[in-house]
Amino acid sequence: SSLSYADGIKITSNINLVIMVSYTDASASSTTTGGGMSSAPSNGIDLESLSLDQLSQLRENEGGNLRQFTTNYGSLRAAAAKFSAASKAVSDLSKTPADHPIMIPLTESLYVPAKHYKTKSSPSPPPLLVDLGTGFYVEKNYDDTLSFLDRKIKLVEANSNNLMNVVTATKRNMESIEIAIRGRMMEIQAKQEGARYRATEEKSGN
Repeated sequence: SSLSYADGIKITSNINLVIMVSYTDASASSTTTGGGMSSAPSNGIDLESLSLDQLSQLRENEGGNLRQFTTNYGSLRAAAAKFSAASKAVSDLSKTPADHPIMIPLTESLYVPAKHYKTKSSPSPPPLLVDLGTGFYVEKNYDDTLSFLDRKIKLVEANSNNLMNVVTATKRNMESIEIAIRGRMMEIQAKQEGARYRATEEKSGN
């Protein structure tokens, strides 16, 4: 039976495998989105001193940040899944016997048949071409490729954990802002009712 490898592995004209391992560090960009992590409580903003309009604007800003952070977190999780799939593919391929048929994905839906080969002069499989990003490739043997992917997986996991902390903190900020908005609206309503009561009393006195 043929072996099928996940997306992220491409094949060059000389049949050397290219492991696509580049990714965008979403957590780095998330820390500057919207002028930085504008979390109201963590930045020491006194919510009680803000007007209703200011609170509404702050809620809108935090909501935009939360959406961006959540999107970036999803991108990191997708990158982690691709690195894990590439690592498994390399591990499986290193154990594949010579001339064993495999399927190589050129795109997410297009696969081409190939064979895993070892020559008489070189019983070891040929080196892998690893994409370091921005068009830079290096040749690595299987063990070095697996180590490289493992480091990438750990980096993405660390960034994912950090970004999840940011998401959690932003959600808490949103909750604090919502409480402040409700309090401000109750205060405005109480003032309006007080004004109506005084107006009624003045009319009654006349």
